[in-house]
Amino acid sequence: ENAKVTRTNEGFEITPEKQGTTIDVEAAVTAFKEAAKNGKHSIDFEHYLAKPTITKDDADLKKTMDKMNAVAKIKATYSINGKTIQIPTSDINTWLIDDNGTMSLDQDKVTAYVISLGEKYNTKTNPTEFNSTRRGKVSVPAGTYSWTINTPEEVAALTEQILAGKDFTRSPIVTGATTADKPLVDKTYIEVDLENQHMWYYKDGKVALETDIVSGKPSTQTPTGVDYVWSKERNKTLKGKNDDGSDYASPVSYWMPIDWTGVGLHDSDWQPAYGGDLWKTRGSHGCVNTPPDVMAKLFDMVEVGTPVLVF
Repeated sequence: ENAKVTRTNEGFEITPEKQGTTIDVEAAVTAFKEAAKNGKHSIDFEHYLAKPTITKDDADLKKTMDKMNAVAKIKATYSINGKTIQIPTSDINTWLIDDNGTMSLDQDKVTAYVISLGEKYNTKTNPTEFNSTRRGKVSVPAGTYSWTINTPEEVAALTEQILAGKDFTRSPIVTGATTADKPLVDKTYIEVDLENQHMWYYKDGKVALETDIVSGKPSTQTPTGVDYVWSKERNKTLKGKNDDGSDYASPVSYWMPIDWTGVGLHDSDWQPAYGGDLWKTRGSHGCVNTPPDVMAKLFDMVEVGTPVLVF
């Protein structure tokens, strides 16, 4: 066995090489031919054992040991959704391996760690805790405004950054509608409280606009979730099916879709009033019906990409 760097309670040290019993076949064959050619009756195969190629005195091996001892002490931190998560140094210590004299990380262990991060923090699968205006802390299901960690790419990037041997803070590589390097919902967002049939638009932490609304009727209730305004359109005709299978076409002046099923925010001049229990008898096909004059203001105020929390 070659000399190698091994883990101890105090760090990493070099374990000396070991002489084994494997025959260096090529050298032994050559010796056998020479013996046969010269009439020699015996060969001591002890002289033809394969020798370790890396010894405890190898300069590169010592460098690898020093690097591993240094890397094991780095401060590696993640910034996810506005939270700071430090990778335990004990974890990094167990990830480090000597790969034939070169420092490396156990990719299976790094992958398992990144997967565990995703299971805990992916906003595509985990609900968002939200401090609502009237109902206090609520749990809003995952919606269109979400991300999930790209495990293969993040494992490669994390490995490279750890092996660089310097303290770092990083955010994971993700796929989705937004990134993980900031809170999913910060200080600018739209809040749609279905229980109170009310909507607020918060800009930089302050209420910029609020209004009663009419949400989806009992048979086509407005879906809950952390969504976002992914488009803004003027003078749109919304089309779909009524409960009895007939077609409907509703012209609106202001349209802001928030999910992938056709649900959005829009004006509704056909509604005589808003709020209360009107959704039970005059509810929409799932959209958030908004007073026309209020919707005109909201449309001008809101930017594409604004989170919309529906709960």
